[in-house]
Amino acid sequence: PMSVKNPSFIQAIESYYLQSGSDLYRQSVIDIMLTIYASNPSNYNALRPYRILPQFIDRFSEYCDELKEAILNLVIFIVTVVNQAPFHELKSISEILDENITLSTLKLFHQTITKITNFDPNYKTIFRDSGALHKLIHILKTFHENLSSVIPSLSSSFSSLQLQDIIHSPSITSPSLSSPSSVVVSAGSSSSSSGTNIPTTPAQFEVFSLVVTCISLLLKGVKSNIKVFRESGATNILFKLLLLPESRAPSLQLLQVLVEQEDEFSYSDMNNFVSLLGTSKVDLLSKKDILETCRKCFLSNTKAKDAFRESGGFVTTFSLLLTLAESNLTQTPDSPHPASPPTSFLQDHEQMSSFITTIFRAWTAAVQSHARNRKFFRENIVPAISRVLNMLDILPTDHGFTILDSLLDISTENVDPSNVVLDDMRIQNPEIVTVALQLFLKTKSEFTSALLRHILQIIDVCKSNLAAVAYADAAEMIVQEHGHALLNEFDPVHSHPPELKYSMISRNV
Repeated sequence: PMSVKNPSFIQAIESYYLQSGSDLYRQSVIDIMLTIYASNPSNYNALRPYRILPQFIDRFSEYCDELKEAILNLVIFIVTVVNQAPFHELKSISEILDENITLSTLKLFHQTITKITNFDPNYKTIFRDSGALHKLIHILKTFHENLSSVIPSLSSSFSSLQLQDIIHSPSITSPSLSSPSSVVVSAGSSSSSSGTNIPTTPAQFEVFSLVVTCISLLLKGVKSNIKVFRESGATNILFKLLLLPESRAPSLQLLQVLVEQEDEFSYSDMNNFVSLLGTSKVDLLSKKDILETCRKCFLSNTKAKDAFRESGGFVTTFSLLLTLAESNLTQTPDSPHPASPPTSFLQDHEQMSSFITTIFRAWTAAVQSHARNRKFFRENIVPAISRVLNMLDILPTDHGFTILDSLLDISTENVDPSNVVLDDMRIQNPEIVTVALQLFLKTKSEFTSALLRHILQIIDVCKSNLAAVAYADAAEMIVQEHGHALLNEFDPVHSHPPELKYSMISRNV
């Protein structure tokens, strides 16, 4: 391997690079440096004192994207192949992060930190020390400030945020449940109804999304980085940005990272989520996204389950179902209730089914292996589920099977709907089986036999399941109310769950 004998030659390379007005010639210099580092790893340390590469990065805004990528790839090479920590280069890279950064440059930065932190997660701390995390937080705050300049409500603290003021802000349209983009921010040169221009473009929302992705990457698994982010006050900004459809998904992505990895759990995050779920000023599709984020948090951090219960999460989400049910009974196209979802949503069975199953899956994750939540759920929620589902009048539709199937997952606390391994299904909440048995005949005829078969298969997995259902008085219900279905569906000699059938029959002799 060739080693550098006369490092001073690098000064000639530096002069040639800095004086050249052509990115093509500059590219040739980067290629030469790559060859030098590749020929002998010690060459990097020999040339480090000259800090040539940081000087090149300082003029980053002048380059075409191809040259920018070549420079960043050289830094990646130093980390992953030469196996050196180029702190000065990383510090210079962090300096390119400002509120005027282009989307293409930010994509290159994201690509760089992804490759480097995948190689060695310890670089997440180095990127913080080099200033990258602080710069990204600054861009996030600047984005929020730009929006707040025309949406004053976004500048208030989240705890005192008046959601009705945001909904009626001249820069945001009224909420609708018929479209995921139910709260729309005017972008670019377009004007709101009041004639005010929003100082953001679709590209800037893309920049925001990628900034949040970069921050999430640097926070995952690094408690000290999470502390820096929380102390910056940026968490509060994320909750406010949930109110805008363009910024909702990335904001939820980062909030999920924060909640999942919180050791000294603060209930404020979950309380904010529940507050958003409880207000009528946030549309149901937004609430569905929030619920899905909560579900993921429950699976990663048990403390989030306690926070959900104590923040009123179970009651709030049940109230969502109850509001839907009451709207379904009372609302007409000619006289809609102002707090009710539009008729178009109530008539969209697929959308409604998806929302209901999202609530059920969130409940499943919240009660999984959690004694306090199980007890609270059984005592306060389960007794009213059957009545609400009947009021919704959705079980007779094509989505009845999906809804009851997701309900049955609560009984076994199956958090993976794709899991069809019956041996893993132990009934933890037998009262839910009773509810399913009360409702399955409400579904279409082609679903009833499949649902009953599925229920009996779960019960027949083990004796503990049979005992749990017997304790909940579901066995008598099967024989007394659905005995004809048992005889029709299962051959008397070769029935699938003989132990169950004989046990139930003996209990009723």
